[in-house]
Amino acid sequence: MKGLRDIKDVVAVHDSSLWIFLSLVLGVVLLLTLAIYLFKNRRIRKRRYTQKELAHDRLKSLDFSDTKDAVYTVCEDGEMFVDENNRGLFEDIVKKSEKYKYRRDISSLDEEIKEMMKRFIGGIK
Repeated sequence: MKGLRDIKDVVAVHDSSLWIFLSLVLGVVLLLTLAIYLFKNRRIRKRRYTQKELAHDRLKSLDFSDTKDAVYTVCEDGEMFVDENNRGLFEDIVKKSEKYKYRRDISSLDEEIKEMMKRFIGGIK
């Protein structure tokens, strides 16, 4: 046994594999978060509104101070929302608002017609 040499001391090996692994995991998480954020924003921006949704928004934001515009908007856009429950009310609005449509100089909207329009707009879904 004289030919055997002593075993050398333990040498410290610098291992950075844990930091490499954690940085890779963090990078993947950040990339996934960014991809999900961009995908969701793209879907929201590209959402197209239907004609019914646009008409509903126009009716809800109706300005009764401009008589002619209010009458035309209710008659054109309100037609999409007519069902058996509010058909009579809509037909009354159309009949009573004929005098406001085809003239150059018109007076302000009657309170009765304005209230009928407000009831009709409040009843649509």
